Amino acid sequence: MSAFGGTKFFTGGLLRATLDYNGNFGINAESLSKKLDVGGDVLLRNLSNAPGAGSTISFSSYDVQHLGPKIYSYLDFASGLASSSRLILSSYNNGYMNEVTLVGGRVGIGTLNPREALSVNGSIRAREITVETDHWPDYVFDAGYKMLPLPELESYLLTKKHLPDMFSAEEIQSNGQKIGEVNAKLLKILEELTLRIIEKDRQLQQQHQRILAQDQRMDKLESSLNRLLRSK
Repeated sequence: MSAFGGTKFFTGGLLRATLDYNGNFGINAESLSKKLDVGGDVLLRNLSNAPGAGSTISFSSYDVQHLGPKIYSYLDFASGLASSSRLILSSYNNGYMNEVTLVGGRVGIGTLNPREALSVNGSIRAREITVETDHWPDYVFDAGYKMLPLPELESYLLTKKHLPDMFSAEEIQSNGQKIGEVNAKLLKILEELTLRIIEKDRQLQQQHQRILAQDQRMDKLESSLNRLLRSK
């Protein structure tokens, strides 16, 4: 049924859809205030078996100001082989593109292909971050723990140009660094250094005691010699 006020679609004597005079379209809805008004569930699908086929629904807005920058944003829900089933929220403002992607349970900020649970291509500011790790190096203080002797450590440093059990500059540049793992390695180095300082202090104290004992013996010898010289 159609008229100047719009068009209505009926099946089985029931109103199924409405296109009003403002260009608003409704499914199972009559009083339309939006361009699309659906009174019920919506299913989007793509039944094509072609390689790379998928389904996508996009929401976008675009604004070009004659005296200002270009501004636009869009929200994409996509599934299928072509898009790897992802949700993309993007905005563009004055030459800068900002994107948030959800794909395969991973979130990307500033990247469309997150490799971790959260991948951020940019800076992060946080008041506090808690990093959990299963391997904390307190075993360094176990009685049977053996540290690398200093001559071997020196040889390693001269050859490898980095501390043992620590990443090289090339590895960090290629793979980045895992904060929890790096912190554990740094703590291990600090604990070993603390043990070396304690051992060095013990050696210095022992050396100091030996020097004191030698000084006392020298004083006694000097006193004995002086008494002997005076007795002549």
